[in-house]
Amino acid sequence: MLCNFIKWFGHYVEQHPNKEENLSFHCIITTPQSGQVKADKKAVQGVTTKKKEIPTKESLIGSTGFVINTGKVGQVKGCCKLMPEDKQFMFKTIRILELKENDGSDSEQYPYIVSKLELA
Repeated sequence: MLCNFIKWFGHYVEQHPNKEENLSFHCIITTPQSGQVKADKKAVQGVTTKKKEIPTKESLIGSTGFVINTGKVGQVKGCCKLMPEDKQFMFKTIRILELKENDGSDSEQYPYIVSKLELA
């Protein structure tokens, strides 16, 4: 599993060399001044997240990306999930041919579902 992650990360860096864009996907978590984090509402108030920008469907269609396994679904480009029948594309580079809107409970995390793809 670690080897798969290292291969994926190397592939990701090759395809996404823009450091500023990659940093925009990070979530920033601040801790209280004392350095102690407590599991209560006060500690959670210090958590801030940077909302990631969602690319348009038009910009994603025709683009290539590496499919990673998030444990539940395969995902590509951080905003598209694969259909369950497309599990054979895990850890491979694909070209997105068609997307559809995701109206499921995970639509905030994955606004699009790849409905047609091919190996790149």
